[in-house]
Amino acid sequence: MAALGAQLKRTWPIGPTPELLRARWDRLLSLDGPERAAAFHETRDRTIDSSPADLRDASGRLEPLRSLRAGAASLEPVRYAYRSFDRQWVLLTHAWAISMRPALWRVVGPRQMFLTSLLTNVIGPGPAAVATALVPDLDHFRGSFGARAVIPLWRDAQATLPNVAAHWLERLAEQYGFSVDAETLMAYCYALLGTRSYVRRFEEELRTPGPRVPFPSDAALFMRSADLGRRLLWLHTFGERCGPSGTLSGEAQRVASPGERLPADFAFNARECTLRVGEGGVFGPLAPAVWSTAFQGCGLFRRGCADGCQRRAEESRRWME
Repeated sequence: MAALGAQLKRTWPIGPTPELLRARWDRLLSLDGPERAAAFHETRDRTIDSSPADLRDASGRLEPLRSLRAGAASLEPVRYAYRSFDRQWVLLTHAWAISMRPALWRVVGPRQMFLTSLLTNVIGPGPAAVATALVPDLDHFRGSFGARAVIPLWRDAQATLPNVAAHWLERLAEQYGFSVDAETLMAYCYALLGTRSYVRRFEEELRTPGPRVPFPSDAALFMRSADLGRRLLWLHTFGERCGPSGTLSGEAQRVASPGERLPADFAFNARECTLRVGEGGVFGPLAPAVWSTAFQGCGLFRRGCADGCQRRAEESRRWME
């Protein structure tokens, strides 16, 4: 099973906190007619008169947004993998999404993990895949070109149906002399695909789109790699999978608040190992090696800051005018 990531075609239903999304919902319903349509950001596929199928019950239809009265209860925000390592919240409904990919939401569970990658484009410098415990956005992998391959670990929410053909696990068991389950296989693959060295080593072969995974003949090497992959999955899912449960926290902290005004720019100070956001916001310590980490040819933090400033500016114009 492989699928595309969720596609909304608008950013206002996505935000850093549930409170912000509820406030946007209330603001949207406080508007009437053309103002509500403009704030909603209508497209050919979705308008405030659309009545799409209910995400949780395909036999039902949603009430058009135009007919909802001010004060109507907001949907409950849920966690969402917006970009690589950028976890946001989303108002989960088909009302404003071209496709929320119901098949992905139906298999969400406490043991589920998703890998995102590119199968139809040449993979650039950086990891060849990224793991998340959350349903990913279409552009989760690199911010553009789409998450053309969203590969779940399990085909059901109860984690009883591995998303790999049984004969492949049997062949690995024959090769190594011990049982290999789906999670171990994903961990081994992620030990390779989740690092920058894979693309550097196989650059020539990867000119043909789509990652391929080599397997060692040595059983000990396979297991050592799988153990490293589990550690990487634990880190990249923020401690939610493949290890002791708990929230991971790094050393970087907010040193100074950005204030009330939305940030319009940012700058990294390599000497002080700090990141300035807006007029007064300061975050650190942030190592230069971390700041310069390339991901599919782009700086991961630089791209995230640039996208964030642009998105906040667009949302400000739409919701505060």
